[in-house]
Amino acid sequence: MAETKKAVIKKKNREVATSNGTMDVFSNSGFEGTTSESFMIPMMKVVQALSPVKKKSDANYNPEAEDGNFYNSALNELYDTLRVRVLAIDHQLVVWRPREMGGGFVGSFHKTEEPRIVTKRDGVKKWDKDGNEVMDTIMLTCMDADNPTNLFFFPLSSASLKSGKSWVSKMKAVKVDPKTMTLSTKGKAGVASWAVVWEVSTVLDSNDKGEWYTIGNTPKAIEVFTPDEVPLIQSALDMVTKAKLDYESMDDGTPSADNTEF
Repeated sequence: MAETKKAVIKKKNREVATSNGTMDVFSNSGFEGTTSESFMIPMMKVVQALSPVKKKSDANYNPEAEDGNFYNSALNELYDTLRVRVLAIDHQLVVWRPREMGGGFVGSFHKTEEPRIVTKRDGVKKWDKDGNEVMDTIMLTCMDADNPTNLFFFPLSSASLKSGKSWVSKMKAVKVDPKTMTLSTKGKAGVASWAVVWEVSTVLDSNDKGEWYTIGNTPKAIEVFTPDEVPLIQSALDMVTKAKLDYESMDDGTPSADNTEF
């Protein structure tokens, strides 16, 4: 079953930034001496019943966190919905050490390397030669449509993998009228992923083994970029090339693939 989450939570007001009169701010001036080690783009995660952000003992504990909220790990902010542009899409194999061996991130590889990495399978679960779990992950690099300086990675794996694949299919199929640059059923598919703003929320999924929140089939294309936004988008794309991904912060309490039905 799938139940749409309707609860609205408190969140900071996010003003829309444009390039008019602010291009110097968003030009990346001053970052010329930086490298990929200089930036750590945060993760956006869906809060689950067992998420660390709900634990009082966790350093990032947030008393307002509710199941189904989106959580920005760096800003410690919660959102009921997201409005995003997807700057990049990457299908990865993320390798994790078993919890009984201490857990932790081992490495990440492109999906095309699966024949070399995966040596054992059992249903949807996969392992490498050392017994580490290999998890298919749709890794989206996103920009907050209401605050272009807010970039984040949005990993969709385990119980959320199916939703991630569905969203990517929607991105590929979205149509835009090239004359008016608006969403249209008569336009041509194939526009850049960042050209469209998507609104995303969460839904409650469940089976006989439990329940959890995913984005389900909620991503909805709502608008197309305007010319004055191009410099901001380009600035974000440039920043992403220098970013470092913190895989260790990916854990959000989502059930493993073996606890779900796809």
